[in-house]
Amino acid sequence: MLWTNNRGKEMTSSILHSMKASSGIFIIFTTLLVMISACEKEETHLVIQHEREGKTFMEIPIEIGDKVALSWVHSVEKTPWTDIFRIDKSCDFMLEETQFKSFGAGVEHEYEDLERRDGTFVAENIEECHNSVNWIHSHDAEYEVKVNQEVVAETGDLPHHVPLKILIEEG
Repeated sequence: MLWTNNRGKEMTSSILHSMKASSGIFIIFTTLLVMISACEKEETHLVIQHEREGKTFMEIPIEIGDKVALSWVHSVEKTPWTDIFRIDKSCDFMLEETQFKSFGAGVEHEYEDLERRDGTFVAENIEECHNSVNWIHSHDAEYEVKVNQEVVAETGDLPHHVPLKILIEEG
């Protein structure tokens, strides 16, 4: 609407000033909403829990691409074993690598990419998808869980002779 008298010019100026102030408030409000929603982004956690009862023993923040290693001493061979998983978008745990000292009871023997390094067999590029990592926790087998090479659960941190699983949870 156009005003032709002095009073109208003042009204137009007042309306324009009010509109500018409103749009400034709108921009600030919108920016705050975006910032709040970014802060409220759900975190992803690696959870160690009882396989059947669902009791949670540990929760650790984790991100896509992080590495999770489960290590233990093989019950028959009495040698160390490590499975290394990558947290992946396409599946929760992508088995990338396994390391072991010798072939024996229960040991896979047909890896495509296998080499021996410093007395340890290393199978790489396995790319096997898992929704969870399950095992019967035994203090005798010296289980250990690492995230990005940092120990997050040692043998005694988890109960003895209990079926456990590692899974990913949002929130």
